[in-house]
Amino acid sequence: MKPKKLSQSLNKLSTSLEINKASDDASGLAIADKLRTQASGIKQGIENANSAIAMMNIADKSMDELSNILDNIKAKAIQMNTDTTSEEGRIIIKTEILKLIEAYDNIVCSTNYNTTPLLNGCASPFDFQVGEDSFNIVSVDINSVASKNMGLEDPNKLNNFITGFDSNPTVIPPETIGSSEDGIILSNDLDDRVSYSSNPAGNYMITIPSGTKNLTIHLDDHGANDTIQVFTKDGVHAAGTVSTDSSWSSGYSPEDIISLNSDKFNSGASYVNDLTRYTLNSPKDALGDTTVEYVDKEGETQTKVLNVNDEMIVISEVTEDLIIFINGNGSYDVGAEWKGTSEGTNTSEEDETCSCENLNLVRNDTNPDLKIQSQILMDVINSSLTQLNSQRANVGSGTNQLESSVRNSLTNYTNIKNAESIIRDVDYAKESANFNKLNIINQAGSFVQAQQNETMKRVLDLLK
Repeated sequence: MKPKKLSQSLNKLSTSLEINKASDDASGLAIADKLRTQASGIKQGIENANSAIAMMNIADKSMDELSNILDNIKAKAIQMNTDTTSEEGRIIIKTEILKLIEAYDNIVCSTNYNTTPLLNGCASPFDFQVGEDSFNIVSVDINSVASKNMGLEDPNKLNNFITGFDSNPTVIPPETIGSSEDGIILSNDLDDRVSYSSNPAGNYMITIPSGTKNLTIHLDDHGANDTIQVFTKDGVHAAGTVSTDSSWSSGYSPEDIISLNSDKFNSGASYVNDLTRYTLNSPKDALGDTTVEYVDKEGETQTKVLNVNDEMIVISEVTEDLIIFINGNGSYDVGAEWKGTSEGTNTSEEDETCSCENLNLVRNDTNPDLKIQSQILMDVINSSLTQLNSQRANVGSGTNQLESSVRNSLTNYTNIKNAESIIRDVDYAKESANFNKLNIINQAGSFVQAQQNETMKRVLDLLK
């Protein structure tokens, strides 16, 4: 029995552990393992909190620079408002302010931690797990500080300085598309139809600008087999009929259109067949009428029944400049309808996203009320600084919470590891003394046993 205890003592000294297997101390092992798990969770929470503090420091320093930019803008606004500044000087100052607003939004958009945006509100609130339990959360709200959200009530927002604080400038759809040079002019009314000849192909070619909404073109070919053709500026044939169709005449194939009308296409444009890009609604090959649904220029959904002589193309949004013409062998009637382009508005869905694209502001230095704008801008900046400081205060209080959590967790971690160590780790002084005791006892026993053996041998020798 003594050698077993001696072996156990030697094992404890060699591993530095009081408990090397469950049989050494079953209840002690269970308690020590639970304490170890608790300490591991706390340690990871500390690491999470330190990472969160680094994130908050990034946001804080970026906000500090945003505050400097706002201070600079206000100084420029004050300079713009004084009568010692000429109108030409005010225009120059406005350009400087617009560049500062661009720099402001670039900082907002580019400030991130491990690709997580910090200042545009898209990832807020930030929840940081700082302890071992699910409820050990520190939450920090950082609302968007982008220029479109800073300032007073609409339209007096910081980024609206570009439009003279008009957040939603009215966009009037062009009354017509086409021109006298194109040879065709269409009014913005599907029922206002005009007659032209489709021979040769490419005759009366018009350009539809990118950004046009709800474009609808309706063709009645009066049985002459005319058809709508749609090309991009790069030469992509986006809708229409294949070159083998009877509507194309010799020398005016789809491939020929680009070279015959090079002034309409981009330099280097080449023909690419992609007729599935836009749907050409036509009942010419059908046995009956076709019903087409479209959205009119007022945004209302309408339906139109097409007969055998009709064609209609509907494009909800033109994403690139398009070239449209009618080809065939006869005369036709055509009408069109569309909504104004999205260029110049601030109401598109893209403004509500977290994209960093299209941050460059379009210059608008022709507004005559620059002095009035500067007065509004000063109030906008004052409000923006208040909003920015409010969000920066959230960052600061969140950082303080995180740092407090780290201090508290470090104390807990140290004490829990100490408690685990008391149970699991060996007491070298105690175990060394125990080992020496067992070793002496073991050696003494061996000596006594040897002496007994020697005595028995002598007795046996006397009996011989």
